Amino acid sequence: MKGMHIRIPSVMRNRIKEQAKKWGESESVIVREMIKKFLEAA
Repeated sequence: MKGMHIRIPSVMRNRIKEQAKKWGESESVIVREMIKKFLEAA
């Protein structure tokens, strides 16, 4: 997952940090889930 350089707005980044804390997951896991949801919705 290193090659993925997506510009994430700081607002999103803060939301991701919150989610990561809540779920006890790493931020990359949260980002991956969000991308998956985003692609499924598209």
